[in-house]
Amino acid sequence: MKNLTQMNAEYCWNLIIELKKEGYNVFLKNIKSYIKNSGPLILNNGLLETMIFYAEKSNGITEKESNESNKKKAYKKLYSIINEYWQRFISENSELQDLKEALIKKYDSIEVLIITDKILKMLNILKRLVNAEIEENENDNDD
Repeated sequence: MKNLTQMNAEYCWNLIIELKKEGYNVFLKNIKSYIKNSGPLILNNGLLETMIFYAEKSNGITEKESNESNKKKAYKKLYSIINEYWQRFISENSELQDLKEALIKKYDSIEVLIITDKILKMLNILKRLVNAEIEENENDNDD
């Protein structure tokens, strides 16, 4: 049986592979920056406030491919990464499908702290993997 660190690493590695397959390399640099800043953002503002911020920043994605829409797509992807992680590893088959809603309606303060800790651990692993993979891709482009 895998421990939490192994499950987090596998989840994050699969995300990296998914991002590369889906052609997200156009805005991987934005995702890298947002993931890098997600831990401090959560610690300073709280998980709920951070999820609301990501939801707000990802609103209004248009069909046009521009730097602005790439930023919004990156915020939307980060929001979905955190939400999907919660659904798969933490929610325990909750009837609620959205972490924001669950943080508001379901969890007490102790549970929020536990959930926040688990999400921060996952984001730390994701940050390290994204940093390694993006650096590798940037170096590949320079050759």
